[in-house]
Amino acid sequence: MASWGAHFRKFRQGYLRAPQPAEALALRSRGVPRIANRLLRRVRDVTDDPKPAQVKKTLAELGVDSWGMDDGDRRLLMLLFDRFDGGPVGVRTLAAAAGHEERTLLEAFEPYWLRRGLIDVTERGRQLTVKGHVYCQQLAGARFGTPAKFVAPPVRDIA
Repeated sequence: MASWGAHFRKFRQGYLRAPQPAEALALRSRGVPRIANRLLRRVRDVTDDPKPAQVKKTLAELGVDSWGMDDGDRRLLMLLFDRFDGGPVGVRTLAAAAGHEERTLLEAFEPYWLRRGLIDVTERGRQLTVKGHVYCQQLAGARFGTPAKFVAPPVRDIA
């Protein structure tokens, strides 16, 4: 199996000639070649020689933000933020509230959120980190048309 670096070099050399569009796609692909190829195909549907602005516009139309989060990620994080006040909440409860299977959360969403530092796994369940709170507050501010201001996450006593 080839490494991510080998996929990225092939990605840059064979398909996109300018390094900026290739790097923009690679950063938003979560380090997963399958996702990088899917995003590349969508960008190539728009143009054969994309410029960075075209890549950014296409990815925005696909719902992929600069963090590499898509609509599914944002919905789940906002569910954790809004309904469960940032956690902690169990995987089973979060999956039921979102209408997903536990396995999907554990295999598709959670590893990337952990790598990005958006959630912590505790013995009581999953909870947003400070970085996760900041991200969700920015989403909430964009959703309601108000500028996002940082509000510290609630402090909980451990009983």
